[in-house]
Amino acid sequence: MAISRNANRFAQALYSVAEKKNNVFDVKSSLEQLMKLYRKNPEFRFILLSKRINKNQKIKILKDSLSNKVNIITLELIEILLVNDCINELPAINSRFQLFVSEKMETAQVSVIVSDELNGEQKSNLQQSIEAKLNKKIDIQLDVDPKIIGGMVLRIDNTIIDGSIKRQLEKIREHLVLN
Repeated sequence: MAISRNANRFAQALYSVAEKKNNVFDVKSSLEQLMKLYRKNPEFRFILLSKRINKNQKIKILKDSLSNKVNIITLELIEILLVNDCINELPAINSRFQLFVSEKMETAQVSVIVSDELNGEQKSNLQQSIEAKLNKKIDIQLDVDPKIIGGMVLRIDNTIIDGSIKRQLEKIREHLVLN
């Protein structure tokens, strides 16, 4: 995905403000929450992207519903994006901001999809194992998807490692069909 200059500038400005206020991880977490909401909730997307709803109404709705749930800096970013008709840049801004955090903090974004919920000890062991392999601190996000049957799918920054049983079965099927 090509990131526009506009999205890059917003992400840099957001990182700079968050860093000055010593709030980088709160902003990062708030952005991740917003992106989850943006991806999974069509009503939320409609409010943000709709031309039928006045910008001031959108801002009021967002402030009323999100003021206690997301960081104030993130809420101000959304307001600025709405005022400047750039709200469609939010996913790109999030991607770029996450990259800035990873580069500056020498961490890696790791998304793990497993078939069953992991307990605290299992999550801790997984995190330690990945950190040892990558030789850096990681920010881990766990998701559960029973469709993968077993194993796990890792996404480390922009690299995907699919060790799921579902993928192994697909490979076997492809091999049998070709032979």
